[in-house]
Amino acid sequence: MAQNPSESEHPDLIPRCPECGEPARGTLEEVQGVALVIPDPETGKPHYAGETDIDWDSQQTVRREGKPVWVCACGHDWTADVIAE
Repeated sequence: MAQNPSESEHPDLIPRCPECGEPARGTLEEVQGVALVIPDPETGKPHYAGETDIDWDSQQTVRREGKPVWVCACGHDWTADVIAE
């Protein structure tokens, strides 16, 4: 897949949000993580320890119908054709 050029270099190649017109700031990514737990001192039941270990090697671009999902600065997401070099 081609790299995204910066908007200033090739403004016509950056996908724009169909909802607000802002340029994409990147693709939506999915990563796996392990939410750390600690036992409750009274019951022994586990509860969230307040941090999650993220496995950055699991990072993948989210796709819909085989197309990457783009995200703008306003938080909207959409699919568009992959940018060609």
